Amino acid sequence: MEPTYHEGQIILVEKITPRIHVWRGEVLYIYNPHNHNVREIKRVIGMPGETIEMGSDGVSVTSVNGAHSQYEVGTVIGGTGNGTFRITLGPEDYMVLGDNRSKSSDSRTFGAVQQVDIIGHVITGI
Repeated sequence: MEPTYHEGQIILVEKITPRIHVWRGEVLYIYNPHNHNVREIKRVIGMPGETIEMGSDGVSVTSVNGAHSQYEVGTVIGGTGNGTFRITLGPEDYMVLGDNRSKSSDSRTFGAVQQVDIIGHVITGI
């Protein structure tokens, strides 16, 4: 999967909606949770309380109520180059991944992000 945004590209960020609602598949502009001097553009893959499993077949999501969803490799959520990873998110945690997953620093590296780490929703790249 090709990166959606590129180094040096200008982006437009909307800061209100993510304070109210975050949804799976949305692209966020965030602070790295371990270093707020570093900002990142990442896609929301996992929502609070969910269990996320990644493997060669894509991404599997199990919600708090046990509902299960599978996102195949090659889709926006399923991505490519996922490696093997499993995480159960806390009640305020979001899992975010880069679109170019084989080269991305994301929740697999720095862990889950929380509302305080979200700067805004990326509307478009110019």
